Amino acid sequence: MRTEALTDKNQIDAPSDFVASVFAALADDAISYVLLRGYDELLTSSGFLEIDLLVKPDHLDLLRRTVAELSFVEWPAWGHWPHHFFLAFDSERGDWIKLDVVTELMYGRPIRRFRVDLAEACLQQRRSDWVYRLAPLHEFATLLLHCLLDKGQFRKNHQGRLLELLGLMESENGAVGPVIEKYTAPVLFWEAIRQAAARGDWDALLAKRQQLARRFFRQQPLASLWRIVCARVMRLLRAPAFALFRRGISVALLAPDGAGKSTLTMALAQDRILKARGVYMGGNLAANAFTLPTTRFLHQRLQAKNGMKSKANKIVQGLNFCSRLVEQWLRAAIAHFHLGRGRFVVFDRYIFDSWVNPKPRTLWKRARRILFEAVLPAPDLVILLDAPGEVLFARKGEHTPEWLEEQRRRYLRLRTRLPNLRVIDAALPAEMVRRQAIAMIWKQYQLKHNLKNGNRDARY
Repeated sequence: MRTEALTDKNQIDAPSDFVASVFAALADDAISYVLLRGYDELLTSSGFLEIDLLVKPDHLDLLRRTVAELSFVEWPAWGHWPHHFFLAFDSERGDWIKLDVVTELMYGRPIRRFRVDLAEACLQQRRSDWVYRLAPLHEFATLLLHCLLDKGQFRKNHQGRLLELLGLMESENGAVGPVIEKYTAPVLFWEAIRQAAARGDWDALLAKRQQLARRFFRQQPLASLWRIVCARVMRLLRAPAFALFRRGISVALLAPDGAGKSTLTMALAQDRILKARGVYMGGNLAANAFTLPTTRFLHQRLQAKNGMKSKANKIVQGLNFCSRLVEQWLRAAIAHFHLGRGRFVVFDRYIFDSWVNPKPRTLWKRARRILFEAVLPAPDLVILLDAPGEVLFARKGEHTPEWLEEQRRRYLRLRTRLPNLRVIDAALPAEMVRRQAIAMIWKQYQLKHNLKNGNRDARY
């Protein structure tokens, strides 16, 4: 399915090409699924789209393979069973797409612990559109239980949708009551639900939430307790699980001055999914958020003794080198910590920046470079922000266009030494640079945690 060019980010009446391709792929592979809620959200573009799907249990592995071909990565769901999360980035619109897939309907807050025997009926009686949707009766039942047991509130969009569904079900009123009451009676009867929704008295329904939860618990006490214990244990083990099975990835940003490294680092840190941890590895004390007090003190002493050749000055220089080396190792330790927690780390500057300069000639300078490089985690991806010297000079007004152009050529020559280096045209608007960078990072993440290697996520 193709869509026309869309200019208004919020006012659109068709899914993006990427979203349409996802559902087209599910249909092509004959995967039995149904959209649980949020149909209208499929037609909007707001930076993040979550798609809730119910899938036939024996089609889950097929879905994994299908969405992997569309650049989705399975995101760890430890402690959130029966949910399976898949993430992809739509670089054309700059949107994150999250598939929240379940194979059975479970409700409860904060842990899904109450199983509701409704999934098979939802799949059998689904409605066919460009996407498979729930029948009005089943959509009303699942949305009502979702609001009561999962969210503990009726959001405005959910209120409106429940009222729409009430209107659609008016002609089927005789068949509605028994189906709804199968899950809510004797706490809530259909007539009470219908009247409360019709007059907008959602608090009257929420007042029955605890009673309804107790009813479900009494139906399956041991199974509910077991699911609670397993989910909480798995959530406690998330940190070591990430360290063992799902380490994060690191990205080194390289560029001459004025290319926008700091701007891009900030954008990646503010991204809803990446939430990248920026680690500055340069020598600019004003730009470094992590600097040892000794480094600042010794730097000030060196400035005060600038040009003076004395034994005391050499001692200060030696101490300053030791302080900077320890500081570099601490930054590397911070990066290793975040990577062990499965996070994304962005290095604003890296040791590769020094490679554009002539090789050190003295043995001491070579040893110093080795000491600074020894503990740094090798970046999974290197992104070079490339722009002509005239553009870089116009942005910051530092150096000269000729000098910046020479630096640019030296950076580009790093491609022969760094096979994982990718180039982005930094002359593009900042939003386009951000999209291209995220697409590259996510592609690298997918390669590192390829779904074809098998799913190691625990059941709970």
